[in-house]
Amino acid sequence: MKIAITGHSKGLGKFLFDSFSDINDVIGFSRSNGYHISTYQNIVNKSIECDVFINLAYCETYQSKLFEFLFQKWKDDEKTIININSSSIFKTGEWNPEYVANKKHLQNIVESFVGLFPNKKVRVINLHIGTLETHKGFNEFNKITSQNVYNIINWVISQPNEIELRNITIIPTSEKK
Repeated sequence: MKIAITGHSKGLGKFLFDSFSDINDVIGFSRSNGYHISTYQNIVNKSIECDVFINLAYCETYQSKLFEFLFQKWKDDEKTIININSSSIFKTGEWNPEYVANKKHLQNIVESFVGLFPNKKVRVINLHIGTLETHKGFNEFNKITSQNVYNIINWVISQPNEIELRNITIIPTSEKK
């Protein structure tokens, strides 16, 4: 299986890249190797031969544009796009309104594209993640580990392509320690 990951050089992206590299052919895209998410056309063109695309890197609306462009290329292929989103889109009064607005935009784009193409073959998953262990400043809460996210993604891609798990939310069982 060939996997592409944006934002592969730090945090969750690095963990996923390293973990998937153990058993798969993995391509990473980040500023560290000359791929900024704003160059989404180049990223998609380099990912065409992949089976799974993990859309993780965040930069304003470019995560949504990357999804749109890739979806158009893959809609007739049995492949998988996993958009890493945030559970903060389900909350009110969030700490970063611009971030939440862009993540909600990604959610809305995915839902509209999937609705417009009911006979698509590409499987699309939005993975909404609560506070990650890599986030600083949230010490009072339990956090999702990178291993938790890897386990879920690995399970998702092991499912038959005809099973689409459109929205998955991963949050700690208890927010307070």
